[in-house]
Amino acid sequence: MSVKVERLSNQREELWSVCFGGRNIQFRDEQSAWDYAATLKERIEAPHALPEEVVAESAIEPD
Repeated sequence: MSVKVERLSNQREELWSVCFGGRNIQFRDEQSAWDYAATLKERIEAPHALPEEVVAESAIEPD
């Protein structure tokens, strides 16, 4: 999944957006946006184990 940080143009204030999976989360400062993006990317790339029920179901062969 792609995670991007973008600066948003706004006449009143500078905003930053973290974009991922069709979602956008806005931040009022650049550092907060980059910190969030880094944490999100770490979590996405972390190893994930399948629940035992899913593994057991996938081992059953159809008739």
